[in-house]
Amino acid sequence: MLEERPLRQTVADQGIGDSFASPRDGSSLDELEARLSTLARRENRHVVYERLADAAEIDVTPGEAWLLLRIDQVEAVTADELAARYKLQPDAVASLLADLGTHRLVEGAPGVRLTERGHEAVQKMDDARQEALQRLLEDWQPEQHAEVLQLLERFTRSLRGTPPAGDPVPA
Repeated sequence: MLEERPLRQTVADQGIGDSFASPRDGSSLDELEARLSTLARRENRHVVYERLADAAEIDVTPGEAWLLLRIDQVEAVTADELAARYKLQPDAVASLLADLGTHRLVEGAPGVRLTERGHEAVQKMDDARQEALQRLLEDWQPEQHAEVLQLLERFTRSLRGTPPAGDPVPA
């Protein structure tokens, strides 16, 4: 009789492509990118934005953090333009903008833009995400490999494109 033992986590994390012995041409960087992509899909985006705000020591909801990152990507824009651009409910955007204004992270009417404090908050969230990815990749020594740093920066920017699930922002 054989003793029952759980599978290693590395085996459990393999994708279907890893189940077959087909040849691969992928580089280590391609493999790293594939693994990071897999990790990103598994994360609950609502939790990601919550953790980013906490790490950046910013008292905002996940939806507010997401919208703050959106505003950073555009010039002064109205609430209606933001709602149309990201396919959101105008009332939800207006509510989030009001809350961001209360925190003095955005200003302006009719065009909304980040305040100096808002720019600092965005930078802190970007830094927090990049630090988390670097901790994940400690053994890769990204500071010694420019291509790994570029990959980390791409994943940090990709965070900005996905609204948090479960938050009242998306339409």
